[in-house]
Amino acid sequence: MSFELPSHRKEVAQHGRWPGAAFLVEAMLLLVFVMGSMAVFTQMFAAASQHANQSRELTDAVAATSAMAERFAADPASVPERVSIGDAHVVCLVSEQQREGGVLYKARISAYGNAEDADRALAQSKQAEQSLSHVGDGGSGDEGSIVGAVYSIDTAKYESGV
Repeated sequence: MSFELPSHRKEVAQHGRWPGAAFLVEAMLLLVFVMGSMAVFTQMFAAASQHANQSRELTDAVAATSAMAERFAADPASVPERVSIGDAHVVCLVSEQQREGGVLYKARISAYGNAEDADRALAQSKQAEQSLSHVGDGGSGDEGSIVGAVYSIDTAKYESGV
């Protein structure tokens, strides 16, 4: 006596219990790969954006300090202590030293990213200048603070007294 299963049972035995299981496993693996790739690309683009913002801030600071240095070279007495140029806040500390043949002007020009840092640097430089004047030095121009500055340059100009 032989026993035969119905025809639909033979197909189940030949193809396994669920024919779409392999497709779902592949789809899940693809989904995990896409999500991992998106996480990596998101971090990469965020870092690139941050570097671009820092680069723009540095470029603005260099341009602002260069403009103030040119103004200082034209007329050292007309340079303001603090000015805002674009997004940069520039502090220009000028000192003068009397020499036999004229006057040597020295300047430390620093650009800051925000107004609070520029005001703090200007206040610190004035405090340092006052403490040095009590000692009798009169200030040499080297006491200016550049802590927190995005970019800073030192320059000098000599004007003869002739």
